[in-house]
Amino acid sequence: MLYRRLSGTDLDLSVVGFGAAPLGEEYGPVDERESTDVVRAALDEGINYFDTSPYYGRTLSESRLGLALSGFRDQAIISTKAGRYDRHYPEGFDFSYRRIVRSIDQSLRRLRTDHVDIVFLHDIEFSPASMILDEGLPALVDAREAGKVRFLGVSGYPLDVLIEIVETGSIDVVLSYCHGDLLNSSVTDCLVPVARDNQCGVITASPLHMGLLSPSGPPSWHPAGPELRRAARALIDYCKKKGVSLPAAALSYALGLDGPASVLIGIGNARELSECVSAARQPVEDRTMATLVTLRGRFGGEPWPSGIR
Repeated sequence: MLYRRLSGTDLDLSVVGFGAAPLGEEYGPVDERESTDVVRAALDEGINYFDTSPYYGRTLSESRLGLALSGFRDQAIISTKAGRYDRHYPEGFDFSYRRIVRSIDQSLRRLRTDHVDIVFLHDIEFSPASMILDEGLPALVDAREAGKVRFLGVSGYPLDVLIEIVETGSIDVVLSYCHGDLLNSSVTDCLVPVARDNQCGVITASPLHMGLLSPSGPPSWHPAGPELRRAARALIDYCKKKGVSLPAAALSYALGLDGPASVLIGIGNARELSECVSAARQPVEDRTMATLVTLRGRFGGEPWPSGIR
């Protein structure tokens, strides 16, 4: 496994990050014993970065990750989130100072640890910027001073919203999803330069574009528009014709982008873990990758709207 320093921190992250949303059964049933086994197998493969949230499985992901890492905490870098607790807006979100403080304490109990390495305010586009700056981030700062959190971050989908917070210089890490993959790599042009200017580390997530680049296709709720869907189908068809694993190609592409320290991908079983590790150790050949990028360029497709602004 390769490791990269997360800019602005002293953390060396495995380039493949373990996204623990599947442990919360966000994509289907996962046996508790299986979830423990796959986390410990990931440690054996050299993956040291694990990301979760109270939102994933409505606290189930955190509880299962905490159980799996019990006795192995010193081998893991853990990030969790705060501010998003359910699916719908506005009742599923609360970035107030008191709620963030309480959320961190609850997460620590579920994760069976006295501190986490990173806490992200989760999907900040669903909050006015003033709430993030005046309440959410001060709560993270106080948690850091109390020794409960090492580094502070924000996550979300719209890059302009993330950039607005990065430019304040008030965070250590920013997490972006679906902007660092074969369908959209704008994180490298838009977010990474701003993050570098502000000594802020970058992590990306969802190299399969939330399932759009899965051979089985996206879930029914996927918000992508028709052009992105056509682009994804063209890549799927090409890889099927050539006998290439599109998930492997997608992860290879995401891992090769300049700037992000780690790529988070959801892992819920041994097969998914094996595929991720193989893609990291045996990248898809450059010629195939270049063809996929060229093919994607024949389509349009704007990012979908997200948030309240």
